[in-house]
Parts: sequence; C-alpha cells; structure tokens
Amino acid sequence: MSDIFREIDEEIRQEDYLALWKRYGPWVIAAAVLLVVAVAGYKGWEAYRHDQAVEAAQTYAAAVEQLNADETQAARDAFKDMAAPAEGGFSLLASFRLADAQVQLGNSGAALKTWQRIAEADGVAASYQRLATIQAVMHALDAGADVPELLTQRLSAIAGGDSGFRPTALEAQGLLAAKRGEREQAVEHYTRITEGANVPPAQRRRAEHMLALLKE
Repeated sequence: MSDIFREIDEEIRQEDYLALWKRYGPWVIAAAVLLVVAVAGYKGWEAYRHDQAVEAAQTYAAAVEQLNADETQAARDAFKDMAAPAEGGFSLLASFRLADAQVQLGNSGAALKTWQRIAEADGVAASYQRLATIQAVMHALDAGADVPELLTQRLSAIAGGDSGFRPTALEAQGLLAAKRGEREQAVEHYTRITEGANVPPAQRRRAEHMLALLKE
C-alpha cells in the first residue's frame, strides 16, 4: 500500500509543478531572455565603444600628420569635426589642436573662442581648463588683442591657487598688467614668481629679468 500512496503523492507533486510552470513559466523564460539580451547589448555596446575609440584615434593621428605636413586647412577641418571638449579623450585633444591650426591660419579670434570653449566646458578636468585659459590669455597678448574679462577672472583664480600652472598664470598676469601700463601690479606678479616655491629656473629668471626692466 505504501507504494501506491507514494505514486499518488508523486503524481500530485508533478501536477503542482505543472500548474506552477503554467502560471510562472512564461515569466521565467521572459526574464532569461531579457538577461541574455542585456548581456548581449552590453557586449555590443563595449564593442561599439572600442570601435569608436579606435576610429577616433586614427582620425586624430591622421589630422596631426596633416598639421605637421603643413596641410593646415585640411587638419583644421578634421579637428573641427572631432572637437567636443566635454566628451574628453581625442575629442578634447582635437579641441586644443583645432586652436593651434586656427592660429596657424591667422584666425586668432576663432582660436580664442576655441580655448574659451575648453575652459568653460562642463566635465573637462580642471587642469585642461587651466591650460586652455592660460593659452587663450597668452595668445591674446601675443596678438595684441583684448583679453576678455572672464578670462582675466579665470587667470586670477589660477594664480591664486596651488596648481602647477600657478607660476605661468602669474607670468601671464604680469604681462597683462605691463601691457595695460599697471607697473606696480606687474611688479607684484613677477615678485610672487621669484619668491614662490617649485618655480622652474627658466621661469624664475624671466621674472627676475622683467622685474629689472620694470624697476628701471
């Protein structure tokens, strides 16, 4: 008799399993399918991003070769298509190179705007923003152009900080003050360079030379 009861119990269990499967089976299958799709999608996205990165690297390298070969107009067009500071990577590097190409083509105004976009772009690392700010100010001074007030404010923030760009920002401030005829302020900026720590020797010598000229 025990065998009969065991068989009946097994049949009941199978019926319960069958009922559960009919009720929840489709959801289990759907969940499994979603998991497979999600994994495949993630792997596909990784492959896509890798392909995009390789393509960006190749495009950037080709544009740099054009720039080095004095094919400046073609290089500028290539860098312009890539330039997107906030995206980082080669898009950020292309933005800096775009400014260089614009300078070589004699378009100082466009170069200044490119550096400003880098300096103001969200998501760009502070070090790159500082570099773009200093490059914009120094180029404006070299070109005899007015330095926008926003760039002047950003330069002051760099000069007042403790980053490695501080001496260069002070030097740019000194040049800017001297250009504006603000001799005392220029002396103050150059003095801070000569008295500062971790200032490159060549930069310290330039500051000392400028102080000597300003105090004549």
